[in-house]
Amino acid sequence: MPKKKQATDDQVQVGRRDLLSETCTAAEFSNLIGVAIRNVRDLAAKGIMVPGKKRGEFLTGPSLLAYVEDLRNKAAGRATANGVNLADERALLAREQRIEQERKNKVAAGEMISVDEAKEGWSRIGAAFRSAVLGLPSRIRAVVPSLTPHDGQAIAEQCREVLGLVADELESGGAVAGSAGRETELTDA
Repeated sequence: MPKKKQATDDQVQVGRRDLLSETCTAAEFSNLIGVAIRNVRDLAAKGIMVPGKKRGEFLTGPSLLAYVEDLRNKAAGRATANGVNLADERALLAREQRIEQERKNKVAAGEMISVDEAKEGWSRIGAAFRSAVLGLPSRIRAVVPSLTPHDGQAIAEQCREVLGLVADELESGGAVAGSAGRETELTDA
């Protein structure tokens, strides 16, 4: 079997000139790369095709190199579709999946609870607090037997008023007793 001769750079250049004309039309370029003419026009609209001197004419070599570079970018995930970098999109998706998995792990480990569980827990705390405050008048009467029934009613009214003030403050989105960096007084001043 005879050895093939290596082509020199000059021979390759001559060979290229023989195979490709310096310029081409959209139809000629579409035949060269095997796509529809519409696709070549889309490439031109995207700025991938290198225009020639005449209208509807493209520089064959530079256009072919730009087309191959565009294909490489798409294959490497660097291509943009509607201004979105596919590699960045994959990274964002992976980040969101990682965050979701971390959340699931924290829930499973008991380090995090759902909003519904938090609401349920705070409802129980609120009910216990309400019961404790409303029970104060009878506890105070037991400790201070000299209180009159009127004194007991006054204490009960004050307890209900305090509960109302707290509820109003919570409903308005305000802070109670130092939360959010401020103190709220629960008295009629």
